[in-house]
Amino acid sequence: MARLQTEHITYLYEGTTDGIRDITFEGDGGDFIAVVGKNGAGKSTLLNMLSGLLIPQEGRIVCSPDLDYHDLGISTQKQSIDWYLNVYDNILLGAVLAGMRRKEAREATDHIAGMLDLTELGDRAPDSVSGGQQQRIQVARALVHNPKVAILDEPTAGLDYRYSHGLFEYLQEKCRKEKKLIFISSHDLTMLEDYCNKILYLDQGTQLYFGNMKSFLDSHRLTGEISIFYSGSMSDRLRESLVGEELAFDEQSVTLYDAGVDNLNRIISSLLSEVTITGIESRRTGLKEIMLQKGESDNA
Repeated sequence: MARLQTEHITYLYEGTTDGIRDITFEGDGGDFIAVVGKNGAGKSTLLNMLSGLLIPQEGRIVCSPDLDYHDLGISTQKQSIDWYLNVYDNILLGAVLAGMRRKEAREATDHIAGMLDLTELGDRAPDSVSGGQQQRIQVARALVHNPKVAILDEPTAGLDYRYSHGLFEYLQEKCRKEKKLIFISSHDLTMLEDYCNKILYLDQGTQLYFGNMKSFLDSHRLTGEISIFYSGSMSDRLRESLVGEELAFDEQSVTLYDAGVDNLNRIISSLLSEVTITGIESRRTGLKEIMLQKGESDNA
């Protein structure tokens, strides 16, 4: 089973403090790992190091013995399309370079081109198709040989929801059924949250968290909002007793912030003494909100 491990890897760009420092984690087959962080956090630097495009200045990257370069599928932020080849041959080249025989390579190209809705563009020149279609060509070339490890830096840039959703579905299935190891960065944080089972969170080149996505999200759930809707009239006495509870009043509703279970139950009991509760809605705190909160706390 594919395994890739980093041991205290560091890479700093010459004359600057930009890059990554002391990054340590381990990915195994079946892991779909979201690499997240603000712009400049070091995501692309890390992914380029995992791809072999950059060499660690300190530390090392260790792969399982069954892996070689042909087992990697790489899609960088910088487009690597060969403009002198048509769309089909661009994808086919990825299979050929991975050592696939001609017949097998063509079958694989037909499959991935169909999956990414590129079949009808096969004879077109890359510069005659849209930016989103060019992005799909690059991703198709990275995945055409069914790599054991895929390293994808912003693969959904320029793609609409249908294609982004389809790509994430495809990648998740590869992890679950074929035990592929996938590293992915994306500005589409909702997709990362919904599909990835692990998260590597970087900030200013340092590693803040690596582990289970659900555990990471659960540890931040209490920062959400809960709105309680009611009918009837609330007395001034009850309203005044609730002041200071980090909640906001609106017409026929009360919204709680940072509400723990005990606090929520106590406020609901207080409301029920005078009004009828007609509904409760919670605003899900997701990866996007968590990162925004962390950014605000970092700047405080």
